Amino acid sequence: MSRFLQLLALILLLTTGAVVTIGYFAYGPQDVPPDEVVLPELAGTVRVDWHRERLVVIEGATAADRLTGLGFVHGVRHVWPVVLWRQAALGRLSEWLGPDLRLVDAHARRLGLADRAMATYEALPEADRAPLHAYAAGFQAALETRAVGLNPNVALLDLPLEPWEPWHTLAVERLLAWMAASPPQPDTVSVATFEAFVSANEALETLLALGPFRDSIAWARPDEDGTPLLYARHTGGQTAHPWLQEVALRGPDTPPTLAASLLGTPFLVSGTQPTHAWTALLTSRAYYEEIAVDSGGVPLRRERLTFRDGSETLVPLVEVPDAVLLEPVNPLAPDTVWALRWRGLRPGTDLRAWAALAAGATAGGAPFNLLDGHGLVVEAQGARQVQGRPQTLRPGGEVTLVSVSPWAPLVAEQVATAADRPSLAMPDPADTYSPWAARTAPRLLALLDTLATFATPPADPLRDELLTYLRNWNHRYDPASIGATVFDAWAIEHAQRLRLPVHTLADEATRLGLPLDAEAPDSLVAARQAALHALEADLLRAAAALTQQHGSDLRQWRWERVHATSYRFPLWTSPLARTEAVSRLAKARYEAVQVPGRGHVSALYGSSTPARTGSTTPVTWETWLRPGQPAFWVRTRAFTHTADADLLALEAPARRIALDPARRAIRTTWLRPRADTP
Repeated sequence: MSRFLQLLALILLLTTGAVVTIGYFAYGPQDVPPDEVVLPELAGTVRVDWHRERLVVIEGATAADRLTGLGFVHGVRHVWPVVLWRQAALGRLSEWLGPDLRLVDAHARRLGLADRAMATYEALPEADRAPLHAYAAGFQAALETRAVGLNPNVALLDLPLEPWEPWHTLAVERLLAWMAASPPQPDTVSVATFEAFVSANEALETLLALGPFRDSIAWARPDEDGTPLLYARHTGGQTAHPWLQEVALRGPDTPPTLAASLLGTPFLVSGTQPTHAWTALLTSRAYYEEIAVDSGGVPLRRERLTFRDGSETLVPLVEVPDAVLLEPVNPLAPDTVWALRWRGLRPGTDLRAWAALAAGATAGGAPFNLLDGHGLVVEAQGARQVQGRPQTLRPGGEVTLVSVSPWAPLVAEQVATAADRPSLAMPDPADTYSPWAARTAPRLLALLDTLATFATPPADPLRDELLTYLRNWNHRYDPASIGATVFDAWAIEHAQRLRLPVHTLADEATRLGLPLDAEAPDSLVAARQAALHALEADLLRAAAALTQQHGSDLRQWRWERVHATSYRFPLWTSPLARTEAVSRLAKARYEAVQVPGRGHVSALYGSSTPARTGSTTPVTWETWLRPGQPAFWVRTRAFTHTADADLLALEAPARRIALDPARRAIRTTWLRPRADTP
C-alpha cells in the first residue's frame, strides 16, 4: 500500500509540474514593475508612471536621469526584443540555441555590427558617452528586477542575461540600421554570387521578424482649423512585439516631450514639443558594386563562435575597409569582385542627430551617419522642414509628403485630394481605396475587351467569372473583396512577365492601348494581338495559382483569407530556433498569429501586399502629431492572451495619448539614488 501511495504521490507531483509549466508559458506571470529601485548613478529621484494606454511618463530633474528612466522602461516592458537584438548584433545567437544559428552569427560578424559599435564607442568624447551610460544604467537596473526574471521569453531561454554595457546600445542601433537597409540585388549579376549572403540575411530577418522599413511614409498638412498636422506611418516587419514605446519626458525647467522611443536606444523617432513636431523614417541606403582588391593581400582573420553546449568553431572573416566581399578572391582571376557597400560599414553613430532632431535644432544640426535621416519637422507656426533627401512630394501646395516607397505618389494624391475628409485629421484613416488599382484595373480590362475586335473569344466560364468580379470591384482592398485578390494576382503575373515594377503597370497599359493606325503593317497588328492574348493568359495563370492554393470556389478568394498577414514572435517561430526542448514549450505560446488581410501599400490604410513581391511588412505604427499640443494619437496592433490561452491579434482603435493631470497611473515606480532619498 505504501508503495502505491508513493507512486501516486510521484504521479501527482509530475502532473502538477507539467500543469505549472504549461500554465506559465500559456498564461504568463504577473510581471509587475517594482515600486522602488535604488540607482546610485542618478542625480535625483525619477518618477515613472505606467498608464493603461501604453504611455509611460518619466519625470526627472536632469536629461541624464530621464534617459536612465527610459532605459528602465525599455528593460521592464520590452526586455526580450532588446536583448535578442543585442545578441544578434554581437553575433552570439549560437550561444543561446546552438550551432544551427552559426551562419546567422557569421553574417552579423561579416557586417561588423559589434566591432564597429565598439570602435565607435571608444572614439566618442565623454559628452557623447554620457547618454549611453545613463540609458545603460536604467536598462541594467531593469534586468535585475523580478519582472524581467519572470518574463516568459527569458524563462524559456533558461540562461542568465548578461549585463548591459553602454556600447551595447550602439550595437543595437547598428543592427536596426542594417535591418532598415534592404539592399536590392542587381539584375546584371549571377544569383550565385549573392546566394550565401542573401540566404544568411534572410535567416536573420526571419529570426528577428523585423524590417524592412522601406514603406514608411510621413506627410504634413494643415488640419481643418488650420492647425499644423504631422502624420507618420512606420512599417516594422512581422514582429508581434512592439519596437516603439510611447513615452512622455518631463523635467522641472523643460517643456514636456511626448514621443515614440526606439527600443534598445535613447532615440525618439516621432514626437511633439511646444515648438515643433517631428518624425524620421528608418531607412538606410545599401548597394552592391564591383570593387578593386589586391588578390594577394586581402587580410583574413578568424573569430571564435561558442555554442550553448560549450563547443566552438572558427569563422573566417575577410577584412576590407567599408565593404563586405560577396565572392571569394581568386588570385588567378581579375582583381575586381562584387561587394556590399553600406554606410554602417564604418564607425559612426546617429546619437547627436537624434538629439538635435528632438530638440528642434535641425538647421545645420548633426548629420545622420547610419540612417539616411529622411523625415519631416513641422513647427508650431506651420513651417515645414524636410530632413535628408527623401522622395518629396508637394501635391496641391498644402501637402508635403516624404518617403522612399515607390507607392508614395499615390498616397500623396489621396492626401492632397481629401481636404474635406475629416478622417485625415482625425485618428481613423482606414481608407482601403487604391488609386493605383483604380487607374490600372480599368485600363487592363479595356485591353481585354479589344480582343473581341480581332476575334470572338471562345466560351470560358472561369474567364467570365473572373471578369465579372473585376468589373464590379470598387478598387478597395476590403477584407471581403474578391476582386482585389484577383486583380493583385493578375497584376503580379503581368508585371513579372514584362519585368516591370508593379506600380508602373498603368503606364504600360496606356501604351499598349494606343490605337493602331489603319495602315499599320500586319506584323504590328499581330504583335498587338499576341500581347493582348498574353495579358489574358496572365489572368488565367493567376487564377490557376489561386485555385491551386485556395480551391476552385472563387467565393473563398476573399482578400482577408488569401492575404492574411502573419505576425511572428522573434526567434521562437523560426525553424532555426526549434530545438526539441524549445519547440514543445514555444508552441504553447509563440506560434505565428494569422490576422485577416486588409488594406494595401497604395492605400491610406497601408498594409503588406503581394504587389510588393517579397514584402513582409504588415506591422505598422501610426501617429498623428500637432506641435504645441501635449497629446498625440497612435494606432497599432495589440496582442493579448485570453483566459483560455488563445492569442488574439487586436487592432485597437487609435488612442489619444496625453499628459492629463487628472488621469491616474495604474502604477508608479520610484528610481532613487539612495534608499533614503525622498
